[in-house]
Amino acid sequence: MSKICNKCNVDKNLEDFNKDPRNSDGRSGICRACKIESGRARREQLAKTTQRSAPTAKACSECTTTKPIDEFYKDKVCVDGHSSICKECKTKKVYAWREANKDRYNASQRAFQAKVDPEKKYGAEIKRRYGCTLEQYNEMLVAQGGRCAVSGTLHNPAEKKGRLYVDHDHKTGKVRQLLCGACNSLLGYAEDKIETLEAAIAYLKKHNGAA
Repeated sequence: MSKICNKCNVDKNLEDFNKDPRNSDGRSGICRACKIESGRARREQLAKTTQRSAPTAKACSECTTTKPIDEFYKDKVCVDGHSSICKECKTKKVYAWREANKDRYNASQRAFQAKVDPEKKYGAEIKRRYGCTLEQYNEMLVAQGGRCAVSGTLHNPAEKKGRLYVDHDHKTGKVRQLLCGACNSLLGYAEDKIETLEAAIAYLKKHNGAA
């Protein structure tokens, strides 16, 4: 069987038309080739329109408040290249949906996390926070014999909080070595102040063995 495309007027096989239950023959009135070409032309026109009318602000369709354009997520489907809903309203809608669909959301998150490689995830985290690659982390881990540079605690990511953490200078951002969670927190709470740590040592010596 065949039919004539409403756009190019060419008689083509039904297989050349997308399925569409709204039509009597169950197929779209426009062939796939014409639909693809129309989509391409529309995207090009949309790009030109967006370039011509790059706005600096727009009104949110949800809260109706006019906000700077950077308060809207980018969306190439929209004429101006930005979502019709502002980031704040979008976030509220997302959290509202999660609250109303807790079981579904939690199930999808568990399924997603099950597919994530823990090592790659940690590698991405330390790269983002410290500029340290997973390869550099592993090199430090080998150099330290798999132990904390202060307490000697053994690196064991299989245990909760058993992984060694990347320690860095909070002023310069320079990565120093790998520490266990306790030692990393110790330096953090002391704000890297040597005098504070020395005072703590003196305090412990003073009270060591006290009744």
